[in-house]
Amino acid sequence: MTMLQTTAVTTEGESKGNPGISLAMLIFGGIGLVLGLIALLYSAFGASLAFEGSGLVDIQAKCAATFPTYSDGNLHSYNDGSCGTRSVKRYNGVNATAEMCSFNQSFIGCSADEYKNIFALSTEFGLSCTVAAAIFCLIASVPVLLNGVFGLLNKQSPATVTAGVGIGLAIPSCCAITVCTVILIVVSALLAVLNDFSVELEAIIAEHGTGLCSPECEKSRTATLGTIKHLLTYFDVLRNINVAMIFLMFIEAIIAGVSCCTWKKTYTTVHTQQHVTPGQAPVVKSEAPVATVIDPTVQKTEVAP
Repeated sequence: MTMLQTTAVTTEGESKGNPGISLAMLIFGGIGLVLGLIALLYSAFGASLAFEGSGLVDIQAKCAATFPTYSDGNLHSYNDGSCGTRSVKRYNGVNATAEMCSFNQSFIGCSADEYKNIFALSTEFGLSCTVAAAIFCLIASVPVLLNGVFGLLNKQSPATVTAGVGIGLAIPSCCAITVCTVILIVVSALLAVLNDFSVELEAIIAEHGTGLCSPECEKSRTATLGTIKHLLTYFDVLRNINVAMIFLMFIEAIIAGVSCCTWKKTYTTVHTQQHVTPGQAPVVKSEAPVATVIDPTVQKTEVAP
């Protein structure tokens, strides 16, 4: 009689993560690194590039060149010495004035250096505030990026460790970036008020302003009053970058937590079958007892009858 015997052997396989979660960690970690670098670069060079791009120095220089010579028939301009060499008043039947486009000459013709210093101070302030936020973002994004790499490689131990580190860094990073963002929001709000005042002032002067105003200085007036808008744009961009980093830290913390929960062990069960023929009952053979005869000289063994 043949019997069928089944044997089941279960072996433990490698751990596997969720490829989609790992890819998301890789992407968001990379975004965090790029965003942190952008924040550092823009905070360091954004204001100065905005000032240079405005062309205020050249615009004011062209305006100042008209101070000694411009006249509209009723008023004649002369350089009062605020911007360059003082010129002699020439009346010639008209009134001499040192005012241009309802502003003094120093403001409209040679205040670019003062504004450049203001932009430099703004850069230092924006940089000091943003550097802290950017560094927190960079540090928190590195383990998130590594988690994505280890997850795609199915390396559970390093992936789990980096996910835990990512969660631990994302929360304080979010708090630190929030503080910087609040500061930038306050600065942006103050600059927005100043910018609105500047726009209103420009509109009032353009509509009701009287006095001498050369075309070059009219352009200079608009550009000089508009420098506040460049500062406002600078801090608005920094604020928006910081807000983006806050949301990114939240997303990284959540995905890192999900990543820790998606690792699963794989088990493989192998079933083997074989036909077994049960053996017969064992047969016990009995032998005759053996007697031992002892001789003083010779040992002899005999079988008893």
